[in-house]
Amino acid sequence: MRIIVLCLLTGLLVVRARAQVTTRSHSIDQEFSIRYENDIVFFTDQYYTSGTDINYALLLKRGSYFDKVFSVKSLDSAKVIVRFNYGHKIFTPSKIKEADVAKRDRPYAGWQALSATVTNFPRESAANRYSLELGVVGEKSGMGNFQQWYHRENGITTPLGWEYEIANEVVLNLGYNRKQNLVRGRILDVNGEFDVQLGNGISYAGIGALARIGRFNSLINTAYTDSRLSNDIPAVGNSDKEEVESFLFFGLKGDYVLNNIFIEGSIFNNESPHVEELEHGLITMQYGYMYSNYYTTAAITLYRLSPEIVGAKKQHYVRLALYLRF
Repeated sequence: MRIIVLCLLTGLLVVRARAQVTTRSHSIDQEFSIRYENDIVFFTDQYYTSGTDINYALLLKRGSYFDKVFSVKSLDSAKVIVRFNYGHKIFTPSKIKEADVAKRDRPYAGWQALSATVTNFPRESAANRYSLELGVVGEKSGMGNFQQWYHRENGITTPLGWEYEIANEVVLNLGYNRKQNLVRGRILDVNGEFDVQLGNGISYAGIGALARIGRFNSLINTAYTDSRLSNDIPAVGNSDKEEVESFLFFGLKGDYVLNNIFIEGSIFNNESPHVEELEHGLITMQYGYMYSNYYTTAAITLYRLSPEIVGAKKQHYVRLALYLRF
């Protein structure tokens, strides 16, 4: 984690400095990003304990096949962004030293996945995201071996119980997300969100709202919707009011969760040696800070979740994110 945090901070400082003195002769239509999540800042090692996403995004050329399929013709500034992502996650019980399976409040589970998303903008104040995710859960994900190795190498308590992790399964999830600006002020706005996902991994539907305070752009060109890629040629220091964003945010979301393979095991069989009962209602609170300019985005987000499992505790973790555009 120390290396990842150092890379994120160093990259932000370097790119932010370069952005002050660099101009480009072409549009910024590609993006690389890394997001790292961990609960260590709360001095815990439990539930959703660690995850990493590595992402490449591309702004589709106007007139290309997929641009014609997904773009909104009525909007002059319409754009379509395609993203490809690799990610992994690790889930553990709250007591990783507990040898008795019956006393553990969550199954061990590892996850690796590839995903693709397409985002379009029916207007400047709204964004649609369509997603397809394919991954593997269980021993074949390799996350159990990775966590045990990492803990040993860093002198951290080696977790007991990975031999009881959720059974191997290939997972397919399909998702749709809609964000819509509800209230827009000079330094404050409020955005609504509708989110749904179906699959043998996690299926849920949810609604939420997020407020931004500070300097921010509309949803078609903001770090909040990962939409800073643009067909326009940037000219740094040209007094463009959308060149820099810097805002605090606070969001609240409620989900109804139909199934969660990381907690209940497979919906097709009972092969997992340890499963728990799912709490179908889930409340997620998020708050943090985002900075972005033409070339980079940096963000820190803190998440607090209501119990996902009957009888379990609340959980929290932090996300660090860095996006580099070129």
